[in-house]
Amino acid sequence: MTEIVLNLLGSTLLGAVMSIWAQYSKDKSAQREFELKIMSGKAEAYKSAREYNNKGFTWTRRIIALTATFAVILLPKIAAFFGTDVWYPTAMMEGGFWFFTEPKEVITWTKMSGVIITPIDVHIMASVVGLYFGGSITKR
Repeated sequence: MTEIVLNLLGSTLLGAVMSIWAQYSKDKSAQREFELKIMSGKAEAYKSAREYNNKGFTWTRRIIALTATFAVILLPKIAAFFGTDVWYPTAMMEGGFWFFTEPKEVITWTKMSGVIITPIDVHIMASVVGLYFGGSITKR
Protein backbone atom coordinates (compact mmCIF):
# COMPACT_ATOMS: atom_id res chain seq x y z
CA MET A 1 0.00 0.00 0.00
CA THR A 2 2.81 2.40 0.78
CA GLU A 3 4.21 1.77 -2.67
CA ILE A 4 0.96 2.94 -4.23
CA VAL A 5 0.94 6.09 -2.08
CA LEU A 6 4.60 6.79 -2.91
CA ASN A 7 3.90 6.19 -6.59
CA LEU A 8 0.87 8.52 -6.43
CA LEU A 9 2.82 11.26 -4.59
CA GLY A 10 5.83 10.88 -6.90
CA SER A 11 3.76 11.08 -10.06
CA THR A 12 1.78 14.03 -8.66
CA LEU A 13 4.98 15.89 -7.78
CA LEU A 14 6.58 15.07 -11.13
CA GLY A 15 3.41 16.16 -12.96
CA ALA A 16 3.33 19.44 -10.98
CA VAL A 17 7.02 20.17 -11.73
CA MET A 18 6.52 19.38 -15.41
CA SER A 19 3.41 21.57 -15.53
CA ILE A 20 5.25 24.49 -13.88
CA TRP A 21 8.17 24.00 -16.24
CA ALA A 22 5.85 24.01 -19.28
CA GLN A 23 4.10 27.16 -18.03
CA TYR A 24 7.48 28.83 -17.48
CA SER A 25 8.46 27.99 -21.07
CA LYS A 26 5.15 29.39 -22.38
CA ASP A 27 5.62 32.58 -20.33
CA LYS A 28 9.17 32.97 -21.58
CA SER A 29 7.99 32.47 -25.16
CA ALA A 30 5.21 35.04 -24.71
CA GLN A 31 7.70 37.49 -23.22
CA ARG A 32 10.04 37.05 -26.21
CA GLU A 33 7.14 37.54 -28.60
CA PHE A 34 6.11 40.70 -26.76
CA GLU A 35 9.69 42.04 -26.86
CA LEU A 36 9.87 41.39 -30.61
CA LYS A 37 6.55 43.19 -31.07
CA ILE A 38 7.87 46.19 -29.14
CA MET A 39 11.12 46.18 -31.13
CA SER A 40 9.25 46.10 -34.43
CA GLY A 41 7.09 49.00 -33.21
CA LYS A 42 10.22 50.99 -32.34
CA ALA A 43 11.74 50.18 -35.72
CA GLU A 44 8.58 51.43 -37.42
CA ALA A 45 8.69 54.64 -35.36
CA TYR A 46 12.34 55.21 -36.28
CA LYS A 47 11.57 54.56 -39.92
CA SER A 48 8.68 57.02 -39.96
CA ALA A 49 10.83 59.65 -38.19
CA ARG A 50 13.59 59.22 -40.78
CA GLU A 51 11.16 59.46 -43.65
CA TYR A 52 9.49 62.59 -42.21
CA ASN A 53 9.22 65.12 -45.01
CA ASN A 54 7.64 68.48 -44.36
CA LYS A 55 8.24 71.41 -46.69
CA GLY A 56 7.46 73.89 -43.90
CA PHE A 57 10.14 72.39 -41.68
CA THR A 58 12.68 72.55 -44.50
CA TRP A 59 11.90 76.18 -45.26
CA THR A 60 12.00 77.10 -41.58
CA ARG A 61 15.47 75.58 -41.27
CA ARG A 62 16.60 77.48 -44.39
CA ILE A 63 15.25 80.78 -43.08
CA ILE A 64 17.01 80.29 -39.73
CA ALA A 65 20.30 79.51 -41.49
CA LEU A 66 20.02 82.53 -43.78
CA THR A 67 18.97 84.88 -40.96
CA ALA A 68 21.88 83.77 -38.77
CA THR A 69 24.27 84.19 -41.68
CA PHE A 70 22.96 87.67 -42.43
CA ALA A 71 22.80 88.90 -38.82
CA VAL A 72 26.10 87.53 -37.59
CA ILE A 73 28.30 87.62 -40.66
CA LEU A 74 26.97 89.97 -43.32
CA LEU A 75 25.41 92.79 -41.30
CA PRO A 76 28.64 93.85 -39.51
CA LYS A 77 30.53 93.62 -42.82
CA ILE A 78 27.95 95.77 -44.61
CA ALA A 79 28.03 98.26 -41.72
CA ALA A 80 31.82 98.52 -42.10
CA PHE A 81 31.46 99.75 -45.68
CA PHE A 82 29.28 102.62 -44.47
CA GLY A 83 31.84 103.74 -41.91
CA THR A 84 30.05 102.30 -38.89
CA ASP A 85 32.38 101.03 -36.20
CA VAL A 86 31.91 97.53 -34.82
CA TRP A 87 32.25 96.94 -31.08
CA TYR A 88 33.61 93.51 -30.30
CA PRO A 89 33.68 91.94 -26.82
CA THR A 90 36.92 90.31 -25.72
CA ALA A 91 37.50 88.39 -22.50
CA MET A 92 40.56 89.49 -20.58
CA MET A 93 42.04 88.04 -17.42
CA GLU A 94 42.88 90.71 -14.86
CA GLY A 95 44.39 90.55 -11.42
CA GLY A 96 45.88 87.56 -9.78
CA PHE A 97 49.39 87.21 -8.49
CA TRP A 98 50.80 83.74 -8.72
CA PHE A 99 48.86 81.57 -6.28
CA PHE A 100 48.01 84.37 -3.82
CA THR A 101 44.95 85.77 -5.61
CA GLU A 102 42.63 84.47 -8.30
CA PRO A 103 42.52 86.22 -11.68
CA LYS A 104 39.11 87.46 -12.79
CA GLU A 105 37.70 87.38 -16.29
CA VAL A 106 36.66 90.85 -17.41
CA ILE A 107 34.90 91.55 -20.67
CA THR A 108 36.23 94.59 -22.48
CA TRP A 109 34.62 96.06 -25.57
CA THR A 110 37.03 96.90 -28.37
CA LYS A 111 36.14 99.32 -31.16
CA MET A 112 37.12 97.97 -34.56
CA SER A 113 36.88 99.59 -37.97
CA GLY A 114 36.71 98.03 -41.39
CA VAL A 115 35.80 94.50 -42.34
CA ILE A 116 36.47 92.11 -39.48
CA ILE A 117 36.05 88.38 -39.02
CA THR A 118 35.77 87.50 -35.37
CA PRO A 119 36.13 84.06 -33.78
CA ILE A 120 32.41 84.08 -32.95
CA ASP A 121 31.68 84.49 -36.69
CA VAL A 122 33.66 81.37 -37.44
CA HIS A 123 32.03 79.31 -34.67
CA ILE A 124 28.47 80.37 -35.45
CA MET A 125 28.85 79.75 -39.16
CA ALA A 126 30.45 76.37 -38.54
CA SER A 127 27.49 75.43 -36.32
CA VAL A 128 24.85 76.68 -38.75
CA VAL A 129 26.47 75.06 -41.77
CA GLY A 130 27.06 71.81 -39.89
CA LEU A 131 23.47 71.59 -38.67
CA TYR A 132 22.02 72.55 -42.03
CA PHE A 133 24.06 70.14 -44.13
CA GLY A 134 24.03 67.45 -41.45
CA GLY A 135 20.24 67.50 -41.46
CA SER A 136 20.21 67.32 -45.24
CA ILE A 137 22.62 64.39 -45.40
CA THR A 138 20.63 62.19 -43.03
CA LYS A 139 17.51 62.49 -45.18
CA ARG A 140 19.11 60.56 -48.06
